[in-house]
Amino acid sequence: VTAKINGIGTVTLDSEEVIREAREAYEGLTDNQKELISLEQLKVLIEAEKTLKELKENKANQEAADSVTAKINGIGTVTLDSEEAVREAREAYEGLTDSQKALISQEQVEVLIKAEETLIGLKTDKAKAEAVVEKIDAVGTVTLDSRGAIEEARAAYDALTESQKAMISAEKLSVLTEAEIKFAELVDGDAAGKVIELIDKIGEV
Repeated sequence: VTAKINGIGTVTLDSEEVIREAREAYEGLTDNQKELISLEQLKVLIEAEKTLKELKENKANQEAADSVTAKINGIGTVTLDSEEAVREAREAYEGLTDSQKALISQEQVEVLIKAEETLIGLKTDKAKAEAVVEKIDAVGTVTLDSRGAIEEARAAYDALTESQKAMISAEKLSVLTEAEIKFAELVDGDAAGKVIELIDKIGEV
């Protein structure tokens, strides 16, 4: 048993087998035999077991931290399709112990926070763009009564930022533009009709 304990040497993650064998050999001794093992030797075994446990815990902590780092790095350029990846990275980070979180660099944490902020901004932009699309759709068939709906849709579109405007398809924007053109034509036609009507009335005098 003493030879097995002495054979442990410097404890590494590869020492598990020799430490286990030394412990099993010691536990296999009778009480009288155990008394022949010096306290110093027994302390060496106990310290070896303690060190091995710490090494295994450190490895597990590093692996957990590395897994989260990989998830954060995996987010990449944030788009509206990144929500699941961002959420998984955040949940993985929050699932770490304090010791494991300490192994994540502050730079990596900031990457995650920035990704979350960017995603929130994109979702806000999308919501505003969708609200404008709804206003464009609400114009419907253009009549002389469509002025309010058309102007409201145009004002809402013009109030968007460039990134928000980019979320509205060219096809959808053309619906608004065509509605404005159609309305202008109706107004011109109506005005012309009224002029002709007035001329006709003059002829009746």
